[in-house]
Amino acid sequence: MPVIKGMKSEEEKFAGSVHSQTLEVFIPETGRGIQAATSHLLGQRFAEMFNIQFEDDLGQKHYVHQTSWGMTTRCLGISIMVHGDDKGLVLPPRVAPIQVILIPIASRKSADSGAESKCHELAQLLKAQGIRAQVDDRQNYTAGWKFNWWELKGVPLRLEVGPQDMARQSCCLVRRLEGARKDVPQSDVLSAVTAELGKIHSDMLAKATKERDDGIKQVTHWSEVMPLLKQKKLILAPWCETAESEIQIKHRTKEAMEDGAGASALTGAMKSLCIPSDQPMLAGSQCFFTGAPAKRWGLFGRSY
Repeated sequence: MPVIKGMKSEEEKFAGSVHSQTLEVFIPETGRGIQAATSHLLGQRFAEMFNIQFEDDLGQKHYVHQTSWGMTTRCLGISIMVHGDDKGLVLPPRVAPIQVILIPIASRKSADSGAESKCHELAQLLKAQGIRAQVDDRQNYTAGWKFNWWELKGVPLRLEVGPQDMARQSCCLVRRLEGARKDVPQSDVLSAVTAELGKIHSDMLAKATKERDDGIKQVTHWSEVMPLLKQKKLILAPWCETAESEIQIKHRTKEAMEDGAGASALTGAMKSLCIPSDQPMLAGSQCFFTGAPAKRWGLFGRSY
């Protein structure tokens, strides 16, 4: 999952901390940023408040220095929001509970084409190599129903085996990411599945990275902000970093977003998401909002 690493502004940092570092993620569907993880340098402030001390080698007492780290199950939700589509979940192979679902397709002419037993055989082959595979051999659902069911659950790879596949000693490999299909010899299933799982991981990261990069626009003047914000973009702009300007930015964008708001209108004020660690050249730039000398580039946007 691609992230933007940076520091929180004074207004957005954890209350009482010296500073907060963050990982921000862009959600393309809504054009919002979301905080995936944070770390806070608390210094000695909380130690002084709660009288938390240690004794050094010389017997002198000092207040401890503290940090706080946050990375919760929200990362699972963010992954769903970044990678999911209208069909349901799209799970990265490395975290998917089931990486490969094998579906035998019954023959209309023959009671047993051998597809089901072949699926179980291939599943055992994959499991022996640590691949999380499962066979859906339920008799009370059609193959098409099962396809939709496992697409909804986001299983990275679907392996179909039907009568024609048995005749050709092949099977059909279908990627959940974009629905690409290809025939694979049954004898090559292990190597093909292993390669595809690795490629899916890389392809998902590349797709999400492109969406993130396309969703961030550099601006240097306030007049450029609102049109881009309404196009569901994040804003990277030179900023003076004052608390007063940040408060006014929230106020101005909230008013503008609510102006003429209807049922389909975007809502929410723009705020600073972080001061990115990777900084473009700044030399002599003015703040995009106040016109004062800019300190650094700031990343702004609507957020969760």
